[in-house]
Amino acid sequence: MVASAWISFADECGQTLKAYKATAWAPKGETPVVKVTAKGTVRVSVAGLCATGPVTAPG
Repeated sequence: MVASAWISFADECGQTLKAYKATAWAPKGETPVVKVTAKGTVRVSVAGLCATGPVTAPG
């Protein structure tokens, strides 16, 4: 019996380069400061695929 199936895994994700502004903490009497270095709403998308198929012996 010869197996002829392929197994594959695909995944994708996205990430924004804009900093998330959240609650900041500082000692009493001091104003909390959050530094933001990214400008705009730049997004990065990544997709990947891994696959393996039937392997045949040489000869």
